[in-house]
Amino acid sequence: MLLFKVLLFWFMGFFFSRTQLLSLNRTSILFLPPDGTLKIK
Repeated sequence: MLLFKVLLFWFMGFFFSRTQLLSLNRTSILFLPPDGTLKIK
């Protein structure tokens, strides 16, 4: 149950950051680094 809560919290945080990034930078292109992490400026 604890692992499920952690995964849910991580997913919500990731989804919120992605939607916030897309809403703030709607016209800019987001590049994904080779390591697979998205850097938030």
